[in-house]
Amino acid sequence: MAKQSETEARSAEGEDAAPTIDPPQPTPESHMEQLRHLLFGEQMREFRARFDELDERLSAELGRAREEQQASADALGALIRGEIQRLGDEQQREHEARQAANQSVLDQVQALSRDLGARLDALQAALSDESEAREASLASTASELTEAMDERIRALDGMLREEGDRLQEQKTGRDELARLFGELAARLDPDLRGA
Repeated sequence: MAKQSETEARSAEGEDAAPTIDPPQPTPESHMEQLRHLLFGEQMREFRARFDELDERLSAELGRAREEQQASADALGALIRGEIQRLGDEQQREHEARQAANQSVLDQVQALSRDLGARLDALQAALSDESEAREASLASTASELTEAMDERIRALDGMLREEGDRLQEQKTGRDELARLFGELAARLDPDLRGA
């Protein structure tokens, strides 16, 4: 009711005046809170300060751990990249060495092929020259043999003619001798004349 009378008095004084708020009445819970605050307040502030300090140290340690972890990850990444680069370079060198070896073998094969081709050409030319020389030698020998045979044939032909002539002469001599013997026999034996 007192509140109501105050409110009415204010209304009577003027409507422009600000209303006043009565302070809250303490409750038993708030008394306990104040008591707790008085008894444990300093200790709570110390705990809060310690927790804040621990939180800052923990944040700093976590930050440092993150930085160390990042540095380790960066170092590991650099090591892996370096190892990959080294392996890539080594593989590239091996590939280039294999290509050089393959090119060397190919060059040697081509050189051997050219050398073999040149040797075969030289052998073919030598065989051709030798064949031509043998053909010329055989032709010369055949010509010489033909001439020798022709001379022998001519000599034999001459000898045969001479022998034929001699035999002809001998035959004529025999015929003559037979005729003479026939005449002699006829003279000696007149009976043979008629025969």
